[in-house]
Amino acid sequence: MTRGARPAGAPQQRPPRRHRPGPPRRRLAPRSPPAHAPALLPPRLNDIYPWWAFRWKEEWKRTYATALKAARRGDLAFPDLSPDSDDSPLTRWPDDRIDRLDALTEIQHNLLGALPLDHLLTLLLRPPRGGSACAFTRRLRAARTFWRSHQHLNVPRTYPCTIDGYPLDLGRWIRERHRNKPPSLTREQLDALQALDMRWT
Repeated sequence: MTRGARPAGAPQQRPPRRHRPGPPRRRLAPRSPPAHAPALLPPRLNDIYPWWAFRWKEEWKRTYATALKAARRGDLAFPDLSPDSDDSPLTRWPDDRIDRLDALTEIQHNLLGALPLDHLLTLLLRPPRGGSACAFTRRLRAARTFWRSHQHLNVPRTYPCTIDGYPLDLGRWIRERHRNKPPSLTREQLDALQALDMRWT
């Protein structure tokens, strides 16, 4: 038997298969979380700055964070109704937001209403729930604006008034509130009217 020859009866060995490289596999990019899904944010970051992923103006984010911290300490007062009050810029910030609620997103409005402020008119900061509550809040905002300018609620019959693009007959609404306390109003709504020096006859 020659050197390297296969012995009789031994199984025939197959030559090793050569690996043929196939086409390169396509790498899938990792999925990024939705830009506006706070539930998917890291819990710790959510607690510190829960609205960091929203595309709002940085000034709004910073001012709200400062106002929330001050309100939790009890250092943020509700804006004074007097037009010549010396409120701080931080106190005037919620006041300006009341006048521009139509420019806020739903989440911004919810955050504004979550400020822990102790005042009868904080009802104006919270989003109304339902059609009747929305109509009341809109008229209450108009009454507040009139009171700040005139220091009373004797609204003339011909007084022009528009809130969020809705024309309102504020004088008629105030006169109807003067005559009696509507039974449909909640205690919170009645307290808000009393904060504007509403008198019932």
